Amino acid sequence: MSENRLLQMFDYDKMEYSIQGFFRAKGYGDGLDALEFAKKKHGDARRKASNLKYVCHPILIAYLCTLLRLEPEIVAIALLHDVPEDAHTDFSALPGGPRVQAGVKALTIMKIKPDESKIDTKVRYYGRMDENCDALIVKLLDRLTNLASMVNALSQESIVKNILETVEKLIPAVNRGRDNIGLEFRSKRDVLFVLKQVLRSMNEPLALLFGVDSVERKKPELLPTLSRLKGRLEIKDSKGNFIWDHSDKALAVASKHTECYQNGDLRALRAMLMAAFAIDFGITDDVAIATILLGDLQNVDSSLCGPEVQHALRRLEMVPLEGEDATMTTSRYYSELSICKEALLAKALFRWYEICYGQVKGGDSISDEQMAALIIETDTYLIPALEYGCMSSGEFSSILEFMIYILRMTYETIAAYKQIPLKPIHGYYERKEV
Repeated sequence: MSENRLLQMFDYDKMEYSIQGFFRAKGYGDGLDALEFAKKKHGDARRKASNLKYVCHPILIAYLCTLLRLEPEIVAIALLHDVPEDAHTDFSALPGGPRVQAGVKALTIMKIKPDESKIDTKVRYYGRMDENCDALIVKLLDRLTNLASMVNALSQESIVKNILETVEKLIPAVNRGRDNIGLEFRSKRDVLFVLKQVLRSMNEPLALLFGVDSVERKKPELLPTLSRLKGRLEIKDSKGNFIWDHSDKALAVASKHTECYQNGDLRALRAMLMAAFAIDFGITDDVAIATILLGDLQNVDSSLCGPEVQHALRRLEMVPLEGEDATMTTSRYYSELSICKEALLAKALFRWYEICYGQVKGGDSISDEQMAALIIETDTYLIPALEYGCMSSGEFSSILEFMIYILRMTYETIAAYKQIPLKPIHGYYERKEV
């Protein structure tokens, strides 16, 4: 991945201004202090992978926390999470108070005995990660962004080590956290579900690329996924009407298509997973969830779901017009997609899944040539469509921008490994010097 593209990925000014605005809107002055403290303590230190200023890393994680609409204290923890270890700063000196200091302390790997081995330290560290929900959330985002920067920066041995540590230690900590009955964990189960899916979407393809055979792609189970969505969608208002009317009907249609699951066709199941992802992110739009459930299926009857859903489903179809060549059709398609937020979200989620698991043997597999074409199309057309869409989509703005970062981290990592050439992007993510 070229430095030019990394500079565009880390739009430092935009992220910093957004974080400042987030803290001011929340009336959290300690957050502004945390931002300045992190910038001061990290100073001019640089990231090994990119030679960007190190502070770009915590600022990116903090910015992703704001898109997830997390509490300002968690954003402050994200900003400060590397300060004690990298700048040799005592926890008591960190701004933000006891909650922030406790979160940063839980994120800092420390020996408790001089003769404690590194392995024992890591086992203890991850063994207690499920005791602090704030720290667990930040750790997931920290690992995600680190995984995305490993290719061409670390040795294969170090990359494999990180991949294995993620699946053997961090994911189990998330599972324990989601089972934790404490109030803070119960209130964050949706966020933990979202971040677990995002982390797996990066870690499992990397394991495939680097030949880590012990990390198997765990296909989601059909019945728990279906049951989870039914429980979320079968909610009625005070008059007995379904709140998720379109989505509930769409789920019934999608569930019929799961008959193909045993034959390797995972489209209905992955549509359910993507719908659950959007709901857990906070999307409450009935049309959008119905569009996600039906948008990747073939030969479905959407007449029961109303004209809004049918309109969004038509937007998802790339149909050439007379006289258009392939480039013109693609350009027009994504231009029209950018103004239909329901279809745009569905497309982003489907594309994320396609890219993540496109090199998996079986039903999701595509050739290297197809993968390159998919990544270049995403980079050239879908990302600009998402950039446009997230500026005027209200409730959808946060998830669309979150998907911009997740998609870019995913496909740029794969592109770097497979040496797929990507052109510089100018405009939204352009940054002259960081």
